[in-house]
Amino acid sequence: MAGMRPRGIEPAVWLVALGLAAWGFTSWLGWRPRPVLLAVLIAGCYASIWAVGEVGLRVTRVDLSAPRRRVSVRHGRDPRFLRLARLIREETDRQLVSRQVHRTLVRIVDDRLLEHHQIDRATEPERATAVLGPTLSGYIDDAPHSSQLQTRQLHDVLTRIESL
Repeated sequence: MAGMRPRGIEPAVWLVALGLAAWGFTSWLGWRPRPVLLAVLIAGCYASIWAVGEVGLRVTRVDLSAPRRRVSVRHGRDPRFLRLARLIREETDRQLVSRQVHRTLVRIVDDRLLEHHQIDRATEPERATAVLGPTLSGYIDDAPHSSQLQTRQLHDVLTRIESL
């Protein structure tokens, strides 16, 4: 067990040496040192340094950068609907929103018609109108304008698109 020392001896030796050095320095300056006050001050400083050192060993680095907004993937949903929801929520120009919503919904309708019914709206407009119904056909054929974004009408159009 050679070389094994109790853990408390080395800090105690440093504290005594530091206390004696501080007492000698203050005596040399002529400040009439008070040994008890000096011992308490040195012990308090040592305890603070020891606590910071011990806590520092257990601290992990924290990343304080702001997290990026992530859109959660929802299986079975068209990501174009997520972009539309964000556009409607964040944009203030109703005409821009109306045009974007109309353009995106027309593309979705065309994709669903082709995928589920094998109908190309451009080449078979009569069959497409029969499948789409009057509400959805009217929305697709009308030029977009800001009054089209009425909540009830948009709900009806989206419900009809979901049923394709």
